[in-house]
Amino acid sequence: MQKLKVLIIEDENVHYDILYDRIIKFAVRYNLEIEINRIDNACALMKIDNRYDIIFLDIMLDEHNSISTVVNLRKNGIISEIIITTCKEEFVLDGYKVRAHRYLIKPITESNFNEAFSSCISDIKKSTMKIKILSNYVTNIIYAKDIIYIESVNRRRKIVLPYEKIETFESFKDINDKLPDKLFGMPHKSYIVSFQHIESVKKSTLMMINGDEIPVSRNKADSFFCKFHVYVEGTIK
Repeated sequence: MQKLKVLIIEDENVHYDILYDRIIKFAVRYNLEIEINRIDNACALMKIDNRYDIIFLDIMLDEHNSISTVVNLRKNGIISEIIITTCKEEFVLDGYKVRAHRYLIKPITESNFNEAFSSCISDIKKSTMKIKILSNYVTNIIYAKDIIYIESVNRRRKIVLPYEKIETFESFKDINDKLPDKLFGMPHKSYIVSFQHIESVKKSTLMMINGDEIPVSRNKADSFFCKFHVYVEGTIK
């Protein structure tokens, strides 16, 4: 695995030191190359980009809740894995708002850290999977993690990414077979959506991070939401 880039967002030195030591110990044990950076204030948080693979996010930064800032960063295309760190369990629902991978209570124990970090790395390996899509005689190589959703319109399939849309004549089934099954679902016969790019859920629609609404059909709802809930339970613990 190539170098892992980790950002620790933490304003208290004692908790930063604990996380730093846990990461270094993990890296030595599993022979990983890890670059660690730190942010300790809300102003710097607003300027982060997609250079980081994993972000440890302290919810209370400068005595203010940092979730709203990270929600906006998600909307602007930040796709890093996020592990929330906090002293209060009451903030667990905030993890869903930023599509957090895990939720860790301070002080963070070594066993809890190792489980969360291992799971995160495992998902990163899956999400860095690339797929080939043929469009207008051009083979496009795209990351599965970048796909927000796929729509089928007549004989064409439209693949929606944060930065572009790709149209192809490949079948829905062929495209679906290329994707990591646990990260995608079909809420409707004409749509495949990425669970990690769902911003909010209503009874009959999904709001995606790019603002598009996706319908949930009656005959697909039960199986789709069952699969989605399994995904959510696996990301927030």
